[in-house]
Order: sequence, then C-alpha cells, then structure tokens
Amino acid sequence: MPKRVAMAHPTNDQAIQIPASSAAASVAKCIRPKPGRINTLKWLAARIPVGIAVLCFAFAISSCVPTEPDSIGAGDSRTAEPEVEFGAPRQTPVPASVLARERTVLLALYEMAGGPEWTLNRNWASNAPLESWHGVVLDQSGRVSELALSDNYLVGRIPVVLADLEHLTRLDLSGNQLTGEIPALLGSLSRLVQLDLSGNRLVGEIPAALGQLATLELLDLAGNQFSGFVPIQLGNLDALRELDLSANLLEGPISPELGNLPNLEVLFLSHNRFEGVIPPTFGQLTSLKWLVLDQYLINRGMPDSMSSFPRLEIIGVVAADENRSGTLSPPAQPDHAALLAAYDGLGLESCWCVNWQTASPDQEWNRVILDDYGRVAELDLSNLGLIGVIPPEIGGLTGLRELDLSGNQLTGPIPSAIGQLEALETLDLSGNLLTGRLPPQLGRLESLQMLDLSRNYLSGRLPGEIGQIKPLRRLSLNANQLSGSIPAQLGSLRSLTEVDLSRNQLSGSIPASLGSLQYLTAVDLSRNRLTGEIPAEFGKLENLKRLNLAHNLLTGRFPPELYPLLPLHLYLSGNSLNQSAPAGPALEALFATYDSLGLEACGCVNWRSAGLYQEWDRVNLDEYGRVVGLDLSHLALQGEIPAEIGLLAALQSLDLSGNKISGSIPAEIGQLRFLEILDLSGNELTGRIPVQLGQLDSLRVLDLSRNLLSSVIPGEIGRLTSLVTLDFSDNQLTGRIFPGMANLPRLETLNLSYNELSGPIPVEYSQLTALKLFDLSGNYLSGTDPTDGISAVDRRPGQGGETGPRPSIRHPIPADRAALLASYESLGLEACECVNWRAAAANQRWNRVTLDEFGRVVKLDLADLGLSGSLPAALANLDSLRELRLEANRISGPIPAAFGGFAELDTLNLSRNRLTGQIPAELGRLDHLRDLQLGDNRLEGELVPAAISHPALFVLTLQNNRLSGPIPPEIGELDGLLMLNLSGNEFEGTIPNSFANLKELRFLDLAGNRLSGSLGVVFESLPDLYLLDVSGHQAGGQIPAGIGDFTQIAYLRLSGNGHVGPIPPEIGKLTHLLSLDLSHNQLSGSIPTELGNLRCVEELTLSYNRLTGPVPLELGDLETLRELDISNNQIESELPRRVRDVIYRNSTAQATACAHSGY
Repeated sequence: MPKRVAMAHPTNDQAIQIPASSAAASVAKCIRPKPGRINTLKWLAARIPVGIAVLCFAFAISSCVPTEPDSIGAGDSRTAEPEVEFGAPRQTPVPASVLARERTVLLALYEMAGGPEWTLNRNWASNAPLESWHGVVLDQSGRVSELALSDNYLVGRIPVVLADLEHLTRLDLSGNQLTGEIPALLGSLSRLVQLDLSGNRLVGEIPAALGQLATLELLDLAGNQFSGFVPIQLGNLDALRELDLSANLLEGPISPELGNLPNLEVLFLSHNRFEGVIPPTFGQLTSLKWLVLDQYLINRGMPDSMSSFPRLEIIGVVAADENRSGTLSPPAQPDHAALLAAYDGLGLESCWCVNWQTASPDQEWNRVILDDYGRVAELDLSNLGLIGVIPPEIGGLTGLRELDLSGNQLTGPIPSAIGQLEALETLDLSGNLLTGRLPPQLGRLESLQMLDLSRNYLSGRLPGEIGQIKPLRRLSLNANQLSGSIPAQLGSLRSLTEVDLSRNQLSGSIPASLGSLQYLTAVDLSRNRLTGEIPAEFGKLENLKRLNLAHNLLTGRFPPELYPLLPLHLYLSGNSLNQSAPAGPALEALFATYDSLGLEACGCVNWRSAGLYQEWDRVNLDEYGRVVGLDLSHLALQGEIPAEIGLLAALQSLDLSGNKISGSIPAEIGQLRFLEILDLSGNELTGRIPVQLGQLDSLRVLDLSRNLLSSVIPGEIGRLTSLVTLDFSDNQLTGRIFPGMANLPRLETLNLSYNELSGPIPVEYSQLTALKLFDLSGNYLSGTDPTDGISAVDRRPGQGGETGPRPSIRHPIPADRAALLASYESLGLEACECVNWRAAAANQRWNRVTLDEFGRVVKLDLADLGLSGSLPAALANLDSLRELRLEANRISGPIPAAFGGFAELDTLNLSRNRLTGQIPAELGRLDHLRDLQLGDNRLEGELVPAAISHPALFVLTLQNNRLSGPIPPEIGELDGLLMLNLSGNEFEGTIPNSFANLKELRFLDLAGNRLSGSLGVVFESLPDLYLLDVSGHQAGGQIPAGIGDFTQIAYLRLSGNGHVGPIPPEIGKLTHLLSLDLSHNQLSGSIPTELGNLRCVEELTLSYNRLTGPVPLELGDLETLRELDISNNQIESELPRRVRDVIYRNSTAQATACAHSGY
C-alpha cells in the first residue's frame, strides 16, 4: 500500500492522495524557487528521507505565485571591482602584512581540510594570485571577500582562522564532509552576508555568536547534526532573509526571538525535535513567504495573524509513521519481543525519544514502521547517542526491510543473526564503535541493496560471501581496520553502483573482476596497502564518474584503456605509478613539435633520450599520463607550429611565447577543447587568426601579442565566454573592432593596442563590467570611450582618438639596462639559458624582469635558477626596484653595502644561498622595506640594530645562520611585525622586554640559540601567537599558568627549556593546538586529564621528562591524535586501548585537521 502525500487548501475539505515516490515532484509544484538566486528551497526535496511524505498547506497553492528575485543572485559572483587607476583617486593600499595573513589563512584551510583531495583545487597552495584560486573572490582592495567551496570534498573541522578574513561577505562550505563544531569566532565576520554550511557533519550547539552578524542575509545550517536549543541571539539578525535549520537534532521550544526578524522571507525548521507550539511572535514575520515545519507543530495551531499574510505559503512535512493509515497498535508478536530485547541491549532506557516500554495498547511505537500486518518493516534508531551492543534477537525481525543504527556509540561485534533478515533491503550501522569480523552470514541477505558499515573498528578479512548479495547497489565499508585482499567475488555484484573500501588495511592486487560491474559510478579504494597495477579492465566501466585509488602501493603505468573514460574524477596520488612520459597520440604530437621547432638544436629538452619512466622536460602530465601542459617559452625556437599539436587532446596550457616561431597559427589548435591558456606572444607568426579558436570553450587566457598577424579579428572570438585575458596588441591587424567581444562577461583585460584597426569604438563595450584593463591605443579609431561608465578600468594613456601607432616599451631604460647587464656575469647568468637579456630582439621583453610604464625595472626575480657567483653592487643602480628575489641559488660572498641604496625596495629575499659576512648596517636605509628574508645562509657576527630598523617591516627571517650576540631590543620597535624567525643561530642573553610591543606578531621562532632567562614577556604580552617555538631556551622554572591565554596558538614547542614542576592543566584551554612539544625538560607529576580537551591536537610529545602515573583515559577523546611520545618517563602503566585505537586509526589514515593556520 503506497504511502501518501495529502495536499489541501486551507479549508482542508478535499485531499489528493499521491504516492511517496511523487513527493519530490509535488513539492516542486508547491515550491517555485526564485529565479537566479541562491535559494535554500533547493534542499527541500533532497532532504526528505525515503518513505517520508509531505503535506502542503498553502494559500492559493494551486497557482503558485512566483516571488520576486532579490539582490542575492545565483549568478551574482560578486566579482571584485578592479582598482581605479585613471580619472579617480587611488584607494589607500592595503598593508602587505594583511594580504600575507589572508594568504596564510587560505593555506591553513587547504592543509587542514584535505586540500590535495578536493574535487577542485585549481591554483591552491601555489604562488598564483589569490583571485585565480578556485572559489576565492577578492574585493577591489585585494582582500578576500568570498570563499565558495561547496560540494568540493572538504574534510575535518572548520578552521577558526577563517575569522581573520575580515572582508568576507560570503562563506559557502556546503555539501562537504566537515565535522566538529562551528567556531564561535565566525561571529566576528562583521561584513558577512551569506553563510552556508549545510550538508556537512557538523555537531554541537549553534554558536550564539552568530547573532552578531548584523549584515547576514542568508544562514543555512541544514542537513547537519546540530543539537540543543536554537540560540535566542539569532533574533538579532535584522537583515536576515533566509534561515534554514532543517534536518538537524535541534530540540526544545522554537525560539520566539525568531519572530523579531523583520526581513525574513524563508524559514525552514523541519526534521528536528522541537517541542511546544509555533511561537505567537511568528505573527510579526510580515515579510515571510515560505515557512516549512514538521506537520505536528502546525497541527498544534498557527498564530492567528499569520492567516492574513498575503504571500505566505506554509509547508508541513509529515514523517511517514505519522501519516500511516489503519489502526494504531504495537508491533505484532514475535516482533514485540525482539524489539524489547533490543531495547535493553541498545540502552534505549536512557533515550527519551523511544516509548516502547510506556506506550499504551492503542499508541504506536515511535521510530518503528509497521506493515499492514503489524510486522516491523523499518527500524530507525540513528543518531541517538546509544551505548550498548546489537542484540542477536534483532534477527527475529524477519519482515524488516530497513535497519538504521548509524551515528551512535554501539560496541561489540555484528551479530551473525542479522543474516536471518532475508527481507532486508537497507542495513546502515555506520559511525559506531563496532569491532570484530564481518559475519559471513551477511551473504544470506539476498534482498539487500544498501550495506553501510563504514566508520567503525571492524577487522579481519572481507568475506567473499558478500559477493552472493546479487541486488546490492551500494557497498560502504570505509574507515575500518579490514585487512587481507579484496575478494574477487565482488565482481559478481552486477547491480553495484558505488563501492567504498577506503581507509582500511587491505592488501594485494585490485581484482580485475571489478571491471565487469558495468553500472559502477564510483569506486574508492584509497588509503589501503594495495599493490600491483591498475586493472586494464576498468576501461570497461563506461558509467564510472569517480575513481579514487590514492595513497596505496600501486605501481606500473596508468592503463591506456581508461583514456576513453576521461575526464572523470580520478585520484592516484601517493602511489608509485612510474609512467612519466607521454603516450599514444600525444607522443606523435610532441615529436612533430620537436622536429618542426628545431628542439634538437636547442638542447633544452630530453624528449629523444628520456625513457618511459623519466620525466620529459617542459611537459606536464596529469596523474594518468595525459599531456596537460606544454611550456616551450623563451628558448629562441625557430620553425612553425605543427598541425599535430591538435592531437594533445587533454592540453590545458600551451605556452610558446618569446621565441622566433614563424608561419601561421594552425587551425588544429581549435581541437584542444580543454585548453585554458594559449600564449603565442613574442614570436614572428603571420597570417590570419584562425576562426577555429572560437571553439575553445574553456579558454581563459588568449595572448597573441607581439607577432606579425594580419587581417581582421574573427567574430568567432566573441564565443569564448570564459575568456578573462585577451591580448592581440603589437600586430598588424586591420579592419573594424567587432562588437561581439562585448559578449565576454568575464573579460578583465582587453588589449588591442598598436595595430592598424580603424572605425568607431563599439558602444557595446560598455557592457564589459568586469573589465580592469582596456587598451586600444596606437590605432586609427574614433568615437568616445564606452568604458567611461566603468569607473575602475585602467585606461592606458593615449587611447581613444589617437591615430597612428607608436612604439611600445619592451626593454629597460638605458640606466637600468646597464645595471642588469653589469650583473649578468657576476651572477653567472651566461651559464643559464633562462634569461634573454643579451639576445632579446627589439620587440621582445626581457624575461624575469618587470618594467613600469616608463621602462624602469620594478621587479627582478632570479629565484631558484642555480645561480652562482656573488651579489653585484651594480644592482643598486636600479633605483625604482621594489622587489628583488634571489633566493634558492648558490650565490656566495657578502651582501653589498650598496644594497642600502634601493630607494623604493619593499621586498628583499636572499634566503637559501651561501652568503657570508655580516648583515650590513646600510640596509637600515631601506625605508620602504616590508619583507626581509636572509635565512639559511652563512651570515655571522652581531645583528646591528641599524640593519633592521625598518618601520614598515612585517616579515623578518634570519634563521639558520651564524649570528651571535644579544637580540637587539630595537626589534621591539617594529610594531607591525607579523613573522619573526631567528632560530638556528648563536644568539645569547635574554628575550628583550621590548618584544611586548609586537602586538601583531603571529609567528615567533627563537629555537636553537643560546638564550636563557624568563619567558615572561612572551607568555604575558603576546597572547595572539599562532606559532611559538623557543626550544632550547634555558628558561628553567615552571611553565606559567598564563600559557592558557594563548587561545589562538596552533604550534607550541617548549622542548629542552629546563622546565620543572607539573604540566599546567591550563594547557587544556588551548583548543586550537595542533602540535605540543614539552620534551627534554624535567617536568614531574602526572599527565593532566585536561589534555583531553585539546580536540584538535595531532602531535603530543612529552618524552624525556620525569612524569609518573597512568596515561589519562581522556586522551582517547582526542579524535585527531596521531603521534603520542611519552617515552623515557616513569609512566606506570601501558597505553590504554582507547588511546591506542585513536592513534592507530589516525596514523594509518590522513588525520583530519582542526581549525588553525600554521607554519
């Protein structure tokens, strides 16, 4: 008999019965999401569990009244407006320390939320500009304003340091696997407009601090496991328009304060455990348009005033066991007895939500669904915090179709009696503490379609009998301790669509029989100990969308049989797959390029000599052997681009810039449908721009500048709607500018300067609202500038109305040119093919050199080039230089005193070289210096205060040198300092008291020196540190109780400091701590139980002390702990099993990290 959905008008005089399978469609008819907006209503149908019906009461529901779109649009990316650079005052620059801190916060999120495993992580953890990182949007000042990483496989806890993104207006982490609580500090994001954390695994209470978000318009916390009461502070959110708290474990009465939200339009509260009635204050919600509640609350009455709301639609969600027809009665025997046995075994007596012992004869048993004969058909006891074992009597429920005991704390083995449930279709025991082996009797469940035993402590081999469950569609056994091989019998599960065996200890090869499961869409075998090669049979899985084999011991090459399945979400990192060379058609394309461009004469690539297992120079492969990047820039190549380049079907980036390539651009490039970057600039290409480039739908950067291209710009370029940068400057293009480029909504750079274009400038260009740079200078154009209405466009001088081309700046001005060439030999650049300064043609830019519009050198980046020689004093003649990077080379000798003459320098990085001598005092004349990095050299002598007297400094790193003497107290005058690293030197004396002034300091590393004396100035004055390492500091005495004030600290290292006495229990307050090292001291007493409060800690090192007593059981609560070192103490007992289990589980899998940034 089908379950039903009743839909009625307010008179409730007629009901239409609709099968439960049509529930979602019925809701879709009731609810019409607002067009073009981020709308929480999209979750409703997805969140209604199987077998739940919906009852819609609505005013005029038969003719849905569409609501007006509002200002928050789904297509509204809130793209940052570019900075005004012409015709308007410039904004005050943001301090570099602030921008560096925001980059650090994002890096912390990447590291701690499993960034390498994200579905999309483009440019994260790279040196690319933040605005190019996936999901990151900056405002016009360069601050992070939006972070949108929904449905991206984020794991772990929400980092508390996200609260440092002070300009954040939108935070969307929905649809991931985040756990833990919401950091209360998110309530300090005073500009936040949208906060969406829905569809995760978040727990705990909703922080009252969210009530401080005065600008918040959308708050979506649905689909988590939040418990407790709804905080009354949410009633302070006057700007709130959408609030979704549905599908949680919230309880108590609904907060009447929610009736104080004057702008609220959408309110979802269904699928919770609310008691009482709908608050009368809801009658004040005059802007409300959608209200979704559990039907039992609606049945208790609505505030009278709500009936007069003109546009309100009320939706009552009815649980299936509330809508069942027939006589209400307890279960029939023998199910009655089986349930009462389960009542005792599962500890249900402590659960208020089950009435089995107290129900009257005419009262139904909750959490139990009966069939028409009174037999138990469904039993749902999930997420009740149950403690106990699964009783074997449960096998007596022979009519059971669904059994869900997930999300509890059940222990012991899975009883073999479950194999008696022959009618069972769904079995979910995930998220418990179950142990023991999988009973082979599971193979008797001949009706089973879904088996989820994930996130337990099950061990032993995976029984081959599971292969007998022919209807099985989903198999989830991940995050256990299963061992042995994957049974080949799984290949008999012909209906299987998803299989997840990840995070176990499985070994052996992947059975080829899995390749016969034609309906498979997702396979996850990651984080095991699997060996051998990837089966070629996987190429038969035509429906496969996701394959995760990461972090195993797989070898061999990626099977070419899988190429037809690409692109799919494929994860192979952390193996020993040894194919480093291209294969298939890509090989033909590269060798055609090799011959056509004369790469043999270049001697710059190893393609002819490299074998299958050696990396090919300048070729980037993805993890399954496809060529995705080809960079042959600045190699003085000659010849033509071969047509075979079109065979590189997976190519995403092609850079042939800065050569002497001639001939035409082959039309076959238009076949590269995944191409995102095409840079052919700075060559001698001729002919037309091929119209086939208009087929490159993914193209973001198209740079054909500085060539000899002619004829008109093809109109097909207007189809490239993903284009961000378009540069056709310095060619011989003719004709009119076509208006079609106004259809490129993401275009930020449009440079058509120095061509022979004529006619009017299209007025349609006023639609290019994302534009940041617009340059049409040096043409024969007429008319007014259509971008005048786009205030932030950088308009190059001379554009618009000027006739006749003029030369553009390619080389430095003579004075700077002389300074660079004077440095050429001193730095050994003649042995490096990476710069073209001596050979650059008149139309060719000098690489690794950045010029301003007047030809002055403003940035010189020669990092990581293997340079030797010494630092040339002539570089100091670059008096407009703002950034000098020479790190990671082999440069020796002293730092020239002349370097103090850089009048504009703000960044100086000479780290990781072989520099000797003292740090010259003349560096103190660099008034604009903000970033000084001289670490990992051989510098010696005392640190002269004058050398570091830079009032704007925010980074100072001098680690791993031979500096000696006292630490200059003048460092304490650098009140904007963010990072200070003096570790690994020979400094003596005490930490200067002036360090108390460093209120912006977040990273302090003084380890490995000869310092002594009190650490009081650190503990008492610098409570906002993220990292503190003073290892080897002879402080002595007890660790002060004030250490508990370091509320933001993630890394605390006090090793080898001579500390005595007990470990202060106040350390338990450091709830964001990731690593604690108190080793090599003389600490005594027992390990405080308060360390069990360090819910984020991963590494705990207490070795080489005088600690006594047992290891606290509370350490077993540290869910992320993966390393515990208590060796060389006087601990009395063995490590408790509970603690061992936690460490073992986390050390064999990637520990899910908590909230904090770190270095």
